[in-house]
Amino acid sequence: MAESRIVEISERCLTEVGVDGVAVAVLTDDAANRDLLHATSDDAARIDELQFTTGEGPCLRAFVRGEPELHANIQDDAASWPTFASELVGELGVNAVFAFPLLDGGAKLGVLEMYRRESRPLTAEQYAAAERAAAALGMAAVVELVSYASTLEKGTIEQHQGPFAPERADVNIAVGILSATLRVAPEEASARLRARAFAESKSISSLAHDIVHNRSSIDDDSRSA
Repeated sequence: MAESRIVEISERCLTEVGVDGVAVAVLTDDAANRDLLHATSDDAARIDELQFTTGEGPCLRAFVRGEPELHANIQDDAASWPTFASELVGELGVNAVFAFPLLDGGAKLGVLEMYRRESRPLTAEQYAAAERAAAALGMAAVVELVSYASTLEKGTIEQHQGPFAPERADVNIAVGILSATLRVAPEEASARLRARAFAESKSISSLAHDIVHNRSSIDDDSRSA
């Protein structure tokens, strides 16, 4: 199965690339929405979520540019991502981040995200291992995306056991709810959702879930504008 392949490759990166944590995510073309496929640790998942919530970080840049982002000492680049870098170093004790885009031909699918607590660059061998992992993950992600699309066509999404569980749609649904309720464009609704999630120290996925399932007042969001 594609899911087990994604997990296998991610876990292997820990030793072959010599990093402390790995996350794999797929993103929409504009990088406005992403879906975390696998994370080897809570910190890896937190780093992925932090970039999505703040809208900044090397993983997003790697996806947008379609080329690796190598930051052996993230504090050297703090000016580029002040909020992300501050949280990364201060809260998680992570000092190095490496991101490789997942590609299928010329199409961008997502990103392989890796971190180290120690400030240390990748060796040539580790860089090559990361490239191989990103290529393999790109193929595995395509299989998973096709599988997910098939469940949608058959109306059996609740039976799909891969990374794309039904609740993954919460962010898109929450943006739609905010857009309609607050009478703003989807882009503005997405920005407000991110801002509120950051202000409340919540993951954007968690806040979206609360909004969709009526556990959070939409009126509260107007104060984040």
